[in-house]
Amino acid sequence: MKSTTPKFRHNRPRKTRGQAVGTVISKGGTGKTTETAVLAYEATKKGLRVVTIDLDHQCNLTTRMGYSSSGSPGEGSIRTALHAAYGDWIPEDALRALYSIEIELLGKPISIIPGDFRFEQDLAALDTMASTDPGIIHRLRQVVDILRPYYDLIAIDAPPTNESLLIDLILWAVDIVNIPIDGWDAVDGACLLLDRISLKQVEREAMGVRPLKVFLTIPHLTTNYTETPAWLQFLEERFTKHLVRDYVRHSIQAQRSCTPGKVLSNIGGNVRKDYKRLLNTLFRKVYDPTIPEITSWMKHEGLTPLSIRSEAVKMRRAAGRLIGIVPVKTVLPSPETVLNPPHVGESLADLMANGGF
Repeated sequence: MKSTTPKFRHNRPRKTRGQAVGTVISKGGTGKTTETAVLAYEATKKGLRVVTIDLDHQCNLTTRMGYSSSGSPGEGSIRTALHAAYGDWIPEDALRALYSIEIELLGKPISIIPGDFRFEQDLAALDTMASTDPGIIHRLRQVVDILRPYYDLIAIDAPPTNESLLIDLILWAVDIVNIPIDGWDAVDGACLLLDRISLKQVEREAMGVRPLKVFLTIPHLTTNYTETPAWLQFLEERFTKHLVRDYVRHSIQAQRSCTPGKVLSNIGGNVRKDYKRLLNTLFRKVYDPTIPEITSWMKHEGLTPLSIRSEAVKMRRAAGRLIGIVPVKTVLPSPETVLNPPHVGESLADLMANGGF
């Protein structure tokens, strides 16, 4: 009989359950993968137990973090754990199949459950099966629940997609949704995703699951703006409580983060400081009890994701006629004070209570 002991680096489960963060948007190039890698790295530096999950069939997070399988393709991948190619599935199968690979990123050991180039084909098969087996949309959640006792943070990198099954899998699995935005196309995608989240919040409440915490981030802001771009002004006006207003300056160095194995080493010091500020602000908002759940807040304000999308379309057209120029505003935050020393072995909530990343 096969052992069901998880093949994880941190093989001693704790009573606390890790938080799962999904970085999701339908548009490519917004900085999802880099943001996920930076989050994993900074949390590991602070002593948290972190695992990343690569859901992209292009395996961008896997390759950029410097991992390539020396065994069979997809060995130990999330695809293996989900058993997408097989008809029967039980969580115990995932427990036996799932294991993380430990790699070194700038001298810090980080665990990753690698991506698999066959995962896209498997999603099509799962989509067909979901019509007769509604429990399929909970498979990723069950896999993440297996990981929670072993890790403080589970960071999920999603591919740029509107594929409904994959979005459902992620929204059932995570606690926090991070939506990175870099322009009008991403604003449009965010509104569509928020519409999906609104429906999912109702389902989660019916099942007694805590509502998702949803925030918008700007991980790639072009530095040659002399004025605040119209799309950013729109977000600042519409999402006053849920927009993380610490923006990451986009640069040639950030573009080079796409180099395999160079996701962080090619990013300059100022840009990495921007990422650190962004993550600190994001998780302070996550644990701020005064910030309401986003769909409840929109309902209170008389808004819906689709009405916000309609506003965005109108403003985008107007901005196009004005060549995207709006009044000058300060975009980048002032430098943050020196961070506190590391707090080894804390939970994510404890980390934020003690000074953040």
